[in-house]
Amino acid sequence: MVQVGDIIPSYKFPYVPYSEELENHGACGVPTTLNTDQWKGKLVVLVGVPGAFTPGCHVTHIPPYVARAKELKAKGADAVVFVAANDLFVMSAWGRVVGAKNDVCFILFQPFSIQTDDTFYLS
Repeated sequence: MVQVGDIIPSYKFPYVPYSEELENHGACGVPTTLNTDQWKGKLVVLVGVPGAFTPGCHVTHIPPYVARAKELKAKGADAVVFVAANDLFVMSAWGRVVGAKNDVCFILFQPFSIQTDDTFYLS
């Protein structure tokens, strides 16, 4: 389990970064990869949730972080990231629906993917 202050092991998260062309919902975006190595030496608020658009996550868990993303960054957070085991396009859509835009990153965790270094565990 990841604790406050832990160093996040190297992992590649697939995601669809926010862009303005996604706002009209006529495009799905271009998938890319976020490598946790980019977080070295940075303060990252990493929030894991069971799933996108689920009642508890969508209504209770996520909105306070989205509303305070700029405040968290002003206090030193380099990134605010949500992770769930959903399709990366669903995660992208969820980020747009809750108004996160570039303030928060929504990424996909693939718990059944094979990691060559066996350093990231889902518990």
